[in-house]
Amino acid sequence: MIESLAFYSLKRDEYYTFGNKVLGVLSDFDLEALLLKPLHGRVGAAVNHLDEALVKTSTKPLTLSLNEADRDRDNGFLALRYNLWACSKRLKPEWNKAANLLIDAIRTYGWTLQSEPYATETSKLRNLIADFEGKPNLKAAIELLQLTEWLAELKQSQLNFETTDKLRLELKASTPEIKAEEACLEVRKSCELLFQYINMTQELNPNDEFAKITRLMNEVIAEFTLTINQRKANNSKEEETTEEVVTNE
Repeated sequence: MIESLAFYSLKRDEYYTFGNKVLGVLSDFDLEALLLKPLHGRVGAAVNHLDEALVKTSTKPLTLSLNEADRDRDNGFLALRYNLWACSKRLKPEWNKAANLLIDAIRTYGWTLQSEPYATETSKLRNLIADFEGKPNLKAAIELLQLTEWLAELKQSQLNFETTDKLRLELKASTPEIKAEEACLEVRKSCELLFQYINMTQELNPNDEFAKITRLMNEVIAEFTLTINQRKANNSKEEETTEEVVTNE
C-alpha cells in the first residue's frame, strides 16, 4: 500500500519536486498496459501548471531591480535639485537668475516629485527633462551652471527605470495567470488519485508491477516525510531557544 504524505507541510518547490519524482517512478513502466496513462497525464499536467506558476515569481528579481532603478533616479533628481539650491545662493547674479529659473521649472512639476507613485514620477520626470533639454532658456541655464552631466545622469537613470519597468510588465503579461497555491493543490489531488487507484487495484488484483510501483512510491514519500520531520524538529528547536532567551531576559 502506498503510504500517505503530509502534503500540507510541503513547500511550493517541494510539491514540484515530488510531482516530478512521481512521474519519474512511472516512467519505467508500461503505463498503457497498467491502465495508468490517463492518471500519469493528470499528474504531468499538474506539475506543468505548477512549473508555470513558479516561473511567475521570476518577476521578483526585476521588481527588485525596478526598486533600485527608482532609487537611482530619485537620487539623481535630488542631487540636481540640491545643486540648483546651492547655485541660487551664489554671489554671482547670473547664477542666481539661472538657478531660480530652473528651480521654478522643477516646481511646475513638483518640488518633491521623487515621492510620487511610479507612473506619476515617470511622467513628470520625462516632461521635466524634455523641458531642460528642449527649451532654450532652460538649456542655457543648465550649461551656465555646469549641470549638463548631472542632467545626463538623471536622464540615464530615468531611462534605466523605464526599461526595467517595461521588461517587468512584459514578463508579467507573458506569464499565465496560474496561482501557485491552486497549482500545488492540483499536484496533490492528481497524486492522491493515482495512489488511490494503485492501492485499490493492488488490493483487488495484486501483481508484481504494481508492487514495484508501490515500493518505489513509498521510497519517494519516505524521503519527503523525512524532510518534513527534520524541518519540524528544527523549528521546534528554534522556538525552544527563543523561549529560553525570553525567560532569561
